[in-house]
Amino acid sequence: MTTRASTKTEIIERLAVKTHLPRRDAERVWAALVEIVRENIEEGRNLSFAPVGLLKVKKLPPRQAFAPQAGRKVDVPARHAVSFQLSRDFDRTLREMIAEKHETIPE
Repeated sequence: MTTRASTKTEIIERLAVKTHLPRRDAERVWAALVEIVRENIEEGRNLSFAPVGLLKVKKLPPRQAFAPQAGRKVDVPARHAVSFQLSRDFDRTLREMIAEKHETIPE
């Protein structure tokens, strides 16, 4: 089952409602958060979103890869990769919520 992602507009609306901020202020909060994330990634720093998880920045070394269209090996430069790792507690909570949602009702 796939679901669509929440849009930036939807997130800003929910942020405004939950914080009782005007929408314009919620947009500023969102923009500041995005800028902080961007700066940390550029600096190669991880970001902790406790208790949800950790945004990890990993430096990948240069390597050689095979380019099937060219039919030869090509050099791939070093780069940074970003991944998100759920915290154990948040992962457990999500799994329990999903299990409860999909539990069958006994007859």
